[in-house]
Parts: sequence; C-alpha cells; structure tokens
Amino acid sequence: MAKLRVALLLGLTVAACGRKGDTGAPTPQISVAPAGVKSAAPSRSGPGQPPSAHHDGAAFIAYSYSLGFELPARRIDEVQRAHRTACEALGPSRCQLINASRSGGEGDAAEAHLDLRIVPDEVKSFEARLAATTGDAGGTMLTSSVTGEDITRELIDADAALKAKRTLRDRLQTLLEHREGRLSDLLAVEKALSETQQQLDTATAELSELQQRVSFSKLSIDYRSTQPLGSTARPLATAVAEAGQTISTSLALLLTVVVAVVPWLVPAGLLLWLAGKLRARRDARRKGSLIPPP
Repeated sequence: MAKLRVALLLGLTVAACGRKGDTGAPTPQISVAPAGVKSAAPSRSGPGQPPSAHHDGAAFIAYSYSLGFELPARRIDEVQRAHRTACEALGPSRCQLINASRSGGEGDAAEAHLDLRIVPDEVKSFEARLAATTGDAGGTMLTSSVTGEDITRELIDADAALKAKRTLRDRLQTLLEHREGRLSDLLAVEKALSETQQQLDTATAELSELQQRVSFSKLSIDYRSTQPLGSTARPLATAVAEAGQTISTSLALLLTVVVAVVPWLVPAGLLLWLAGKLRARRDARRKGSLIPPP
C-alpha cells in the first residue's frame, strides 16, 4: 500500500512539473514539418520581406501573407477560380483551400476573397503565378504584405507538456496493471489516468496546431472590381434617381397631414363663426348703449 501511494504521489508530481514547464532544461529537438516540407519560410528579397525563419535551427516562425488585386468585375470569378485551381494543382500536402467567398454583381462593386494554406517554400513562386493570372485578366496587384510570429517558446512548452503527460499516463497504467492496494486506491488511479488521458489529448492537439502553423503559411487574397468608364456620372444619376424617391416621400407626408387635419377644419370653422357672431352682437350692444336718448 505504501509503495502504491508513493508511486501515485510521484506520478502527480511529474504532472505538475509538466504543466509548469522547466525553463532551465535544454531545448528539446522538435520536428514541426512533414516529410519534404521545410519549417521555415523561404528567404525573399525586397523591402518588408522576412529573413529566414531558422536561426541556428532553434527558431520557428509562423508567417501570414496577404494579397489584394483589382480587376474588372466580370473577370473576378474567372481569376478566383484560376487561383483555386493553381492551389489544387499543388496537392493537399502543399496547398489547402480554407475559405472562398464572392459578393456583388458584374455591374456593381464586386468583391471576392480566398483563404489558403501553403507550404512556405511555395509562397514566392505561387504569388508570381497569381499576379500573372490577374494581369492576363486586366487586373493589377494593389497590396502585398507579410507578417511573422515567433512561436518557438510555445512549441517547446507544448512539446515538454506532451512528454510529461505521456510519462504520467504510462506510470498510472503500470500501477493499474499490478492491481495492488485497496479498491479506493485503484479507483483513484483510474480516475487520475482518465484525466491524464484527456489532458494528453488536449496537449497533442495544441502541439499539432502549432506544428501546422509553421509547416503551412496562411495566404489571404482579396479581389475587388475596378470602376467602369463613365463612373464619374454615376453620382449624378444616383442623385436623380433619389430625387424621385424624395418627391414621392414628400407627397406622401403632405397627404398624411391633410388627412389628419381636414376632419378638424369643420368644427374649428364653426367655432370661429360662432365667436365672430358673439363678438358682433357684443359690439352692437356696446354701440347701442353709447347713443344718448333723444
């Protein structure tokens, strides 16, 4: 019984250490990329472009790219579809579609959006293909930006927590296999094992998400329509169209006022007529009292 309780206490201590993390421990080696995929963004030349993500093999950077294109509204669907096809041609192991949306018509201010995930070493060539496709459709690139987030510390902590949870789970499983001690102790071990397994699943998912952010870069693409020729006259046409609506609204308001007031005009006129008659009689009597008798 004493042996069981000591082992259980030791296992729970390992779990607590795994949650806190050991900042003084050497940096573990973490594999964050699948086979054939680099875990760093490719080096890019030009202002505002990031350096290599690896610094002596210790840093892990999650990059996000954003592109903005302007092109004729009638070509937006075609270009967006071509960009999706280019991603699909790379295969799901190198490019993945996350989200696609489209709004507006051909004669209106049309917009579209794409969210992709792409392996870092494909970003530069893929951007060039997107720009070429858009240029062939009469469009231009308006914006291009990139941001990077260093998640090295998060990866190290997640990896250490995962190892600690696995160690604790293995020790608890060993205790259950021996089945020594009181029934209450065994039930406590089973409960601890269940909770540890849940924590292990959560830690595994967190580490997988961090690895995905490094292995795949996020690429957001926005499309918007160019203003058609003669668009300078559009405000005037809009004003003329709105003028008719304004006149109709004013007439409706005037009719409402007339309908509300007319029923009160008859009694109001009658009251005014009676008041006038009473005033005339009062004035006549006053004048009659002022005339001296003969």
